[in-house]
Amino acid sequence: MATPNPKGIKAKELLAYLPLEMLESTALQTEVDKNVKKLFGKDMFLLLLMAVLDSERVSLRIMQDLYSNHKFQLLAGIEENSTTRFTSISDRLMNINVEYFEKIFEASYEKLSKQFSVSQIEKHSIVRFDSTSISASAKLLTFGMTNGIPNAKTQEHNVRQVKITIGFDGLFTRSANVFTDQKYLAEDLALGEAITQYGASKNSIVVFDRGLKKRTAFAKFTEQNKLFVTRINPTKNYQVIKTNGEIKSLKSASLEFISDEQVYLFHQDKRKLKVPFRLIKAKRKQDGQMLFFLSNMEDMDAASIADIYKSRWDIEVFFRFLKQELNLKHFASYSINGIKVMLYVLLIAAMLIMLYKKLNSIDSYKRAKLKFIQAIETEITRMIVLICGGNPEATPYLNSS
Repeated sequence: MATPNPKGIKAKELLAYLPLEMLESTALQTEVDKNVKKLFGKDMFLLLLMAVLDSERVSLRIMQDLYSNHKFQLLAGIEENSTTRFTSISDRLMNINVEYFEKIFEASYEKLSKQFSVSQIEKHSIVRFDSTSISASAKLLTFGMTNGIPNAKTQEHNVRQVKITIGFDGLFTRSANVFTDQKYLAEDLALGEAITQYGASKNSIVVFDRGLKKRTAFAKFTEQNKLFVTRINPTKNYQVIKTNGEIKSLKSASLEFISDEQVYLFHQDKRKLKVPFRLIKAKRKQDGQMLFFLSNMEDMDAASIADIYKSRWDIEVFFRFLKQELNLKHFASYSINGIKVMLYVLLIAAMLIMLYKKLNSIDSYKRAKLKFIQAIETEITRMIVLICGGNPEATPYLNSS
């Protein structure tokens, strides 16, 4: 892991960590440019990335205008005065190979994550899992889940939605799933499948909320050697195996601990699961509410388990950032292919901003995004000055990005 620079990191240094060198080789590997004469994979990636970063609300027409922008053409190496139509971008999003963007996302994570460690509790890395839904008119989004009562006249739903489930380590997205089938309206299925598919390292801990209730899912995680922490609703439907010592004297800033026990849980059909879990009961000092924490870890004290669950709040903040600053709440494409492509690009943009914010000690996501974009603009201007034979170092403004 690289040691963070106490003076911060410049945008051009951060952009250099993107796996731009693999854009063309990955294009060959995935055949993303097969039978394509324009809007090649590399051009689409850079176009979408800049649109996500530089727009209040990404749209196909904004991408059309950005493609014709001379600064973008210089950055992307596109022939000067090239143009494209928003309909062409729409068609490309519908048909372009998603695997190309998935591989770029994975490579970006590998390179960027080496610049900062997110290990938090001892040698463990905490990955928070949660879901969010994006909705649109059923006239535009012809697939996806429906919720609530259908229209009284047409007996059809006016709104459809897509569910996005993310695994977030406090700085970067570790995994992303897009669900459209109606059955995934149940968070039990969406969270359970996303966590089951996640290739956790032996030292990572997955954290999720009470949306995932199925006891069989907890057992499956243990069988997969996935460490987890969650909360369950207060229940008497368990059998105590043993007590893990006296903890009533143990307190945290917000909790008073009641008990720490090894237990067997029961299915909804009252069958006992033969996989033991750790159940920690605590009372919240603020209002006296009883909290039940569940885990399959034995090497931490009860207060550390509760602190790990508390870190789950980070993903709520992260989703807010994605929606407010990177427009996750809006669709730029109404095809499932385009939605997945945009998600991967959006998550790469989030990595850049999150790392820029962290290593430059910027206090808000909005300011981090703004300063990062300003720095990129400065770097492009430096390139123009160099091409014109000037010296950008002679101008303080162009020497501060």
